[in-house]
Amino acid sequence: MGGLALALALCLSACAAPDQTGPSTGGGDALGQPVTPPATGGGGGGGGAALGALIGDFQTISVIPVNGNFQSTVTQWRFAADSSCRRTVRTTLLSEGIAQTTLADCTYTTSVNSVLVTFPGSPTAVFSVSFAGFSPDRLVLDGVEYQRID
Repeated sequence: MGGLALALALCLSACAAPDQTGPSTGGGDALGQPVTPPATGGGGGGGGAALGALIGDFQTISVIPVNGNFQSTVTQWRFAADSSCRRTVRTTLLSEGIAQTTLADCTYTTSVNSVLVTFPGSPTAVFSVSFAGFSPDRLVLDGVEYQRID
């Protein structure tokens, strides 16, 4: 069993490296401002501090058992200041060791407690958005926490 644990650890360390290299989009002055909890009322326009905190690269890693094996999934979101975004999903089955990557470019707009993401040719998806522990480095989209990686 120790060999399987070592193989899983090696897979996770390899899977954790972001696919996208290149300059960070940065966060601007808004990242230095305190993040307020999401409002419970109706929507509204604008972005303000929430938009500034959303700008950047965020990632989450999950590992699940699959038929006596393990599957690692690394999901990364990149939100740019120009309202463009990209979702990258990299899935690796431990026994294969080969990552399968899916890239999806998109655009986004924000409201008080959600982000509206549009992928070309698809209807707009609405994700609830907040920041765990009021930290701009811990993005929560629809209940899934992502860590800032830029």
